[in-house]
Amino acid sequence: MMMEDFKRRFIVSAILTVPILFLSPLIQNFFGFELTFPGDHYVLFALSAVVYFYGGWPFLKGMADELRKRRSTWSCPLGGR
Repeated sequence: MMMEDFKRRFIVSAILTVPILFLSPLIQNFFGFELTFPGDHYVLFALSAVVYFYGGWPFLKGMADELRKRRSTWSCPLGGR
């Protein structure tokens, strides 16, 4: 079950990464094309936020649990005692 969840999150994040790359000014400059429209930065931010939070949710949830319990493992790279 967990592997299926990670696989689905990876596939969705990978698919959403394609328009993020096309809207990224750095990639546009590198390849010499320009794709702009009103609000393109907001779309780029929204897609990036979805990839970050949807794709990283298991890790973010694990980090929150570890911080709440005041212990650090692989989800929260803050260093431990």
